[in-house]
Amino acid sequence: MVTKIRRYLERKGWLKHQPPVLIPFRAQIILSMKRPVNLEHIQSSIQSKIKILTEVEIRNMNTSIDYLISKKRRKDASNLFVAALRAFISIDKELGVTFAINRIHQIPDSRGVKTIVNQLIRSERFNEIPTLLELIGTSPWKVRITSRLAKLENPPQSVTKDKPVDAENKSTNSTLFSPSKNPPIINLKNRLLSEIKIACVMDNFSFSAFKLEADFKQLSVNNYLQELQTFKPDFIFFESAWRGKDGLWGSKVGHADFEVIDILNWAKDANCPTIFWNKEDPVHFKSFLNVAKLFNYIFTTDIDCIQRYKRALGHKRVYLLPFAVQPKLHNPIEEFKRINKLCFAGAYYKKYQERNEDMTNILSGISSELDFDIYDRNYLDDHPDYTFPETFRSNIIGTLKFEEINLAYKGYDVALNLNTIKNSQTMFARRVFELLASNTLIFSNFSRGIKTLFGDLVFCSDSGEEILEKYMSMSQKDKEQIKLLGLRKVLSRHTYQNRLEYIVNKISSNFINQTSSKVLVTSLVKNESEALTVIGNFSKQLLKSKKLILISEGKLSIERQKDVDIISVNELEQHFFEEFSSNFESICYFHHKCKYGSYYLTDLVNGSKFSKGLPVSKLYDDVNLEISQDPFTRVDEILASSTLFPIKSIMNKPVLPNLRRWRNSEKNKMNAILLDGYEFSTQEHSFAELENDINTGNDYDYVKSEAELIVPDQEYAIGNYFSSAEIYQQICDSNREKVEVAFTDGKTVITSSLGQGEFTYLYWHDFMKPKDIGIKKNEGTLHFDASPGLRMMVAVIYYDENRTKLGSNMSLANSNVELELPKGTVELRLAFRIYQQGISEINSLDLFKHNVTPEKIFTENKVLVVSNNYPSYKEKYRNGFLHSRVVKYRELDLDVDVFILKQGAETTFREYEGTNVIEGSKQALENILKGGRHEKILVHFLEPIMWEIISQFSNSKEIIVWIHGSEIQPWHRRKFNYQSKEEEEKAKIASKSRMAFWREIFNNLPEKIQFIFVSQYFADEVMEDTGCKLDQSYYDIIHNPIDTRNFNFIEKPTGQRKKILSIRPFASMKYANDLTVKAILELSKSKHFKEMEILIIGDGRLFDETLEPLKKFSNVKIERGFLSHKEISSLHKEFGIFITPTRMDSQGVSRDEAMSSGLVPITTDITAIPEFVDSECGILTPPEDYKAMAAGILDLYNNPTKFSQMSNNAANRVRKQTDSKLIIDAELKIINGD
Repeated sequence: MVTKIRRYLERKGWLKHQPPVLIPFRAQIILSMKRPVNLEHIQSSIQSKIKILTEVEIRNMNTSIDYLISKKRRKDASNLFVAALRAFISIDKELGVTFAINRIHQIPDSRGVKTIVNQLIRSERFNEIPTLLELIGTSPWKVRITSRLAKLENPPQSVTKDKPVDAENKSTNSTLFSPSKNPPIINLKNRLLSEIKIACVMDNFSFSAFKLEADFKQLSVNNYLQELQTFKPDFIFFESAWRGKDGLWGSKVGHADFEVIDILNWAKDANCPTIFWNKEDPVHFKSFLNVAKLFNYIFTTDIDCIQRYKRALGHKRVYLLPFAVQPKLHNPIEEFKRINKLCFAGAYYKKYQERNEDMTNILSGISSELDFDIYDRNYLDDHPDYTFPETFRSNIIGTLKFEEINLAYKGYDVALNLNTIKNSQTMFARRVFELLASNTLIFSNFSRGIKTLFGDLVFCSDSGEEILEKYMSMSQKDKEQIKLLGLRKVLSRHTYQNRLEYIVNKISSNFINQTSSKVLVTSLVKNESEALTVIGNFSKQLLKSKKLILISEGKLSIERQKDVDIISVNELEQHFFEEFSSNFESICYFHHKCKYGSYYLTDLVNGSKFSKGLPVSKLYDDVNLEISQDPFTRVDEILASSTLFPIKSIMNKPVLPNLRRWRNSEKNKMNAILLDGYEFSTQEHSFAELENDINTGNDYDYVKSEAELIVPDQEYAIGNYFSSAEIYQQICDSNREKVEVAFTDGKTVITSSLGQGEFTYLYWHDFMKPKDIGIKKNEGTLHFDASPGLRMMVAVIYYDENRTKLGSNMSLANSNVELELPKGTVELRLAFRIYQQGISEINSLDLFKHNVTPEKIFTENKVLVVSNNYPSYKEKYRNGFLHSRVVKYRELDLDVDVFILKQGAETTFREYEGTNVIEGSKQALENILKGGRHEKILVHFLEPIMWEIISQFSNSKEIIVWIHGSEIQPWHRRKFNYQSKEEEEKAKIASKSRMAFWREIFNNLPEKIQFIFVSQYFADEVMEDTGCKLDQSYYDIIHNPIDTRNFNFIEKPTGQRKKILSIRPFASMKYANDLTVKAILELSKSKHFKEMEILIIGDGRLFDETLEPLKKFSNVKIERGFLSHKEISSLHKEFGIFITPTRMDSQGVSRDEAMSSGLVPITTDITAIPEFVDSECGILTPPEDYKAMAAGILDLYNNPTKFSQMSNNAANRVRKQTDSKLIIDAELKIINGD
């Protein structure tokens, strides 16, 4: 790389007198000289080179800038300076600004001046700004800054004599409160979980679940202090409650009313830890942020909120706590005769449009095979906002009370779950946990959280058809296994006991978890063979808390093993069981003739969580695993060798006689709960374990550990804003009774002692024009950045030319506000709404949207696919060929993660036909790759922004790049797309940058990179256009795959030669749909035209305009929209000719799919087309020759035999050349390194 740069510089004559060592930032110098200049690319390149900014790096950059100046490349020097300034400030603001001020006078670049001035304003260094402004000419920006400075001529470094409120001491106002910096750690040594005393404010759902695990006390609104004094809790537990005890807390928790403050003051005085659980994240993050600040420990259902809390609160005591299940309330014990239907127990809310669309898609999609019942929570409320659509009203059969919910959970084979929150990686409806514990199959709309924690244990898609297809393809045994795997996972890792123990471990240094029940395993053996068999079955158990005691009737010479003791019958004491009762909760017997799976003890212990003290027993059959009795029912006879007993239930029974009965497999008459029949058998041939190749989601211990490693959000600025000082100037005269505005330590501080329910407004002094706050075309975005502590809202009030109020926008602090101006708005005014008591620092009012990229993005596989687009249920044509690949990979046991890069986009998650898709910015891509799980990166449509991130990992990960066309072709290859000289010039500029990008890659190939071209023609064209001849070892020719199973061939009746189909995008002139129209118009002149049936399907910006001339024909049907592969395949069966002209194609996937189905293509003899179509299997016409297209169609009409032969040839051509089996096998060889 260095050598190539040096040669380039030498060729330009820039290195005649200077050796390379004098140019420290060589690569960045070249980037600064490229046209058009890409400052962001240069900035990123500098940031990737420098992790920590030091004086050495600044000196090196100055050397590089000086070098360009010495070569009279001042414009390039300016580009490098501005990019370096922005990069340095992002790494170290103080050093970055110092570097800039020292250089700006030599390079008076307006971009650099603006960047420095913005930083100086934010740092309150106002006196340094005027000198900088003199370096640039007059502009609206300069006028605005000068105006602001006039207001800040005497910057308020100590504007008021008021002292700031001490964050660690109570204000004189008793309602102001701050938690201790060092929260108490409680001593819970030798305490059982059930003995811990917890005072709480919770809604009923949470309280009913948690109260069964410890000594919980719900605090009442009117008597909380007396209750605290009497109860003396170990800690205090608030959740984001909307109602609380007796429904009387209302909004008091979210508003941090005086009752909350009183309780926290009591806790502080009593040295009692306080925790806050926001179960409403991420939607209500900002709603509860101010109250969260008051607590010692924060827990959240949404892992992506952890970094936001840590930044806002300034400490690291923030942890993940998703919903869970309470097995004593929700468990698999059957209570009803299940109905073979789907059940939805919930409500309809008109305001949740996406949720409603998902519900409609799912219910409509499954209704052909599975009927459904609805229990409407608002059954008696006829308000239109809560009324189900007419389509589903006949399925509503009533409503259910809270205590009747098990009818919905256990009375049906399938239950429907609907998520309003779909993008959180850990937060989703709590009913998912409850339904899994009820051993019920779940259909759900998409949720990233469900996929993260439970993988494929839930049928999770926004498409009812997709869900139904997967459901119907499963055998009854498959469905049972899915349910049992879900049951096992939720009871092992996701109970409220698990959650409470995690909380207690964070606030105590010596608590011992009790989730995993300690199990004593015994066995009566006669010889070493029997003993070794039992030890083998015991050793493979995955349950950690276990011990085996072998009772031998003979002498055993077996080497000592961990957790295994051997005693003789003679040593057996009468009180054997009593001796272990204090250390073990349960006991089971391993029979030497039985087989035990590795999850046997785990399943039994999980069963004991809902058995209410009864033994739990595995279902067994002496002949096979055919179920002779329904699992999860109560029985009165059990086999000891398949049962887990509470140790207290057998303490008073004779030991040796009991062991002999168990050895003899005598039945025990006692009540018990019967579990499933997996993991245990009395005979080898009938033994079965649950499938281990089903994706059950991430291990929760891994998720927790990753959550604890998350660091706070980093501050950033990517646009204009009002600084804290500027805001102070606007509201400094707005002091109200009980509200003080001060400027302290560079921050505007608002202190309020308003009473409960009281509020006031602080109005900005100036009225403004919409453009002053970044509003363009009547739309804009604000983000009010303030520290938590005081409930504040920002109001934007709109006025007409007479200052008559037209309307307003209001939003809580720390949220993005989308502004939409009412018609007639001329001016606006800002105001802050202050509610109740508290203290908050105002950081800024940003005129841009804040996007938070999750630091941890969970993925599942070792292969990552990166592209610019991927199909969705609404846009099915976006890189559909890529989805076809991913599906085929999955069928051949190669699962991949898919990431779609969109510059500046928020990180979102979705699903399409079983494929999970992540979409986000380059930062999201970097975070994913830093996770370290992916070993290979498969790239489609490589762009500079992708390469900027991916190239950083080129030494550690293998990179395979598919090159398709638009991402690499020079402008003249697509000249037909440009309708004006202006468009063409713009294309030329983009083309120049694009070609330079690819030349740089081809000339500096990483060792672990491979390119794939979809055709030989295209490979030759690319190498010609770039002027780079790739060595054969770096590339392969592999066509796009065609799914010949879906696009199967059924011999065409000759009558279908009269039926013509076109399915094409109308996005650009590349697809030549205008030629199709002209060809049909030409055909209309034929006497045979009326016998023909033509169907045109597609969408895009050119759709209406292009097809307008055909609307007059009754035999031409036009449909707007996108189709799935199944829908396209079905249409193929009805048509015989596929009309698909083109102006450029590197292959032509839709044409090959039609050929696979036996349609004869009418296409163009251009670019790569002849590599896939010849005169034996299609009609090839000269470019732009629509008359030849029409003639080709008439030729097939007049020659039915030719049509039939071409149809067969087309199907055979695809199967020999582009059949997905051939193509995917070839790709997998490269991916797997074969």
